[in-house]
Amino acid sequence: FDTFQQEAKLKVTGKLLAECFAFTGMLLLMFCVGGDLRNSYRPYEQYRSSSEEELHEAMEKHEEWVEVANEVEDDALTLAFGLVVSQVVRACILGELPPLAGYPAHKTLMQCNFLLIAAVISVVVVLLFTVAARAMAIADRR
Repeated sequence: FDTFQQEAKLKVTGKLLAECFAFTGMLLLMFCVGGDLRNSYRPYEQYRSSSEEELHEAMEKHEEWVEVANEVEDDALTLAFGLVVSQVVRACILGELPPLAGYPAHKTLMQCNFLLIAAVISVVVVLLFTVAARAMAIADRR
């Protein structure tokens, strides 16, 4: 695929960028719908006639499963979104769609500097979101 991509030299257009963001939006929508379906599923309803202990155990197992599934889903979405964003940023800098894995050969110093600046901005954004998420989690506990 990389060889085809390098030979085709896909040019960055508004349509290509829109398709990248549409793909990311569809991923996000798919994960949101999946999360809603998963959260609405209550397998422990069958334990309603059982003892309180069995019901409590079933509810704890389900809650643990939902938490793990949410974390896996978040990781998958983050990886996919990160790939799309990094490809779009690199494509904007280079003017063409870059290969998935590459090195700065045949790139100008200015292009490499733009990529460095984009990486630093990305790190700052991630740190800000992490601090905000932790602050919201602490506020929810209160």
